[in-house]
Amino acid sequence: MHAASFRPLAFLTLALALPGLACSTGDVADTTGAFSASLGSGNNVDDNVDLDESTSDSGADTTSSTSDTSQESSSTSSSTSDTTDESSSTEESTETGVVDPCPLICEGMADATPISCDAPYIIGRTAAKSEFFFGGNTTGSMDSDNGVCGPVDNPDNWDSGRDHFFRIYLYPEDEILVTMTGNFGKRVKVHDEEDCIGNAKDCSLDDGVLSYTAPSEGWFTIVADGQSVAFMDWGDYTLRVQLTLGGPEACNCP
Repeated sequence: MHAASFRPLAFLTLALALPGLACSTGDVADTTGAFSASLGSGNNVDDNVDLDESTSDSGADTTSSTSDTSQESSSTSSSTSDTTDESSSTEESTETGVVDPCPLICEGMADATPISCDAPYIIGRTAAKSEFFFGGNTTGSMDSDNGVCGPVDNPDNWDSGRDHFFRIYLYPEDEILVTMTGNFGKRVKVHDEEDCIGNAKDCSLDDGVLSYTAPSEGWFTIVADGQSVAFMDWGDYTLRVQLTLGGPEACNCP
């Protein structure tokens, strides 16, 4: 009985000694006000309005920027379309244009190492009229064209040495005199087509001299060749081509 009576009395004495532990009044408004004050400043109505306005302005700026970007994109697209139209116009002009063959026919195109029929030295008719000259060496070349010039049992017709290729445009009855010099068994050949298909239409003997008359208009291939691989028929050589006109020429090369 004495212990039970002591506990309430002790608690009352402690409450009176510590005012901060006083009980709540039960007023909800007081508690709410204290909670709001604990958030500090910056949460008033005016601040919220500014925040809304700022958000609105930011959205407007973003919309405006997006609109400007769209306009720029549209402008770029338009520019690209214009460029495409111009390119299409250029291509159309190129496709419908006709390439003039006369500069190549008259002036030719040099190749210092004409080691294949696909990449020959093109002799211009202008140079051939005054005697075209070329000095080369077939040592590093290949035996790309070894079509026979006659019966294979005749050593003079052998054609297995290394070779160089030249091309010239001829008109009917044009005559070319081809002279090849070198300290080995020489062979000069003429194909009456660009691709060096089949046996040569004409070829020289060991003296390396060949005269050929064109039967038609077109490109003709001259091969500076060696007779035999067994005797290492390759090395330094010179080639001369002299053109004599057989009639009028369409390109009127000087």
